[in-house]
Amino acid sequence: MLSIHKKLLLLCVLAGMLVLFITSPFFYQYRSYFIMVPYSHYHYRMSLAARTNLTVNIPAGRSTKKADWYPWMLYYHDTGFSRVEQIPYDLTVLYTFGHFPKKQSGSSYYDSDSPYFGSFYGAYLLRHQDEENVPFGFCENGKVRPADWIRIPKYDQKYLVMPPLGLSPAEVVFKTADIQINESVEYAYYQNWVQMDTVIITNSPDHEVVESRQGYLQYGLPVQKFKNTEFEEVTMVGRIYARHFDHSNLTIGLYMIAPNLKTLEMIDKEYLSETQINRLIF
Repeated sequence: MLSIHKKLLLLCVLAGMLVLFITSPFFYQYRSYFIMVPYSHYHYRMSLAARTNLTVNIPAGRSTKKADWYPWMLYYHDTGFSRVEQIPYDLTVLYTFGHFPKKQSGSSYYDSDSPYFGSFYGAYLLRHQDEENVPFGFCENGKVRPADWIRIPKYDQKYLVMPPLGLSPAEVVFKTADIQINESVEYAYYQNWVQMDTVIITNSPDHEVVESRQGYLQYGLPVQKFKNTEFEEVTMVGRIYARHFDHSNLTIGLYMIAPNLKTLEMIDKEYLSETQINRLIF
């Protein structure tokens, strides 16, 4: 049995260690992990992936030994897309973002000097709420409707990404230009994807930390000292590969957004193209 003095000493040591951890940059990284992993699992259970016979496995940060992306692909099952956009489609988002560099309190998602600045990649899963095999973003003749696909990342940025960091939906900028379409593409081990590339003008996540915001639970704190206009407009590049899977009544958009073409091509080649989409047979 420990004496009272030894117990008090042990409690003081543990309390000191806890204070050191909370005040260290590692706190924000591991807080993100402890919150986002179970939160993602909760959303997976409601997701279109869990409700269909299709699995979508996309490599994230744990797939390589280098420090690059968040370790896991996260799930978010959205409940507002159909209401806001006035279209009868359910939406599940799979996503990951830049890693937490060593000795920094926030993700490289914030860092304008990082190749992962403002970057995401993952998948959009969509299914019509009432009818079977009515693909999202395609005409009856099979031609893609790029304007429909732009609505998803725009909604994502406007309602899901920026408001938790402090920018209201009314202030979010999301404009596209120079849309290029490539049809009948082989991708992720399937034929007949449609590839859409575009230039995107949207808001930087760079801002001054003035209070605790919900987004900090996920990305940590901004990693650089604020010096520019908050949430200033920046030019990004985006790409979506779209395809409908009749046997699962699911439309999938494999997407990426990056600060430049070099990073975009790296995401495409090393990660997103290695996506495995499998039909489960019971």
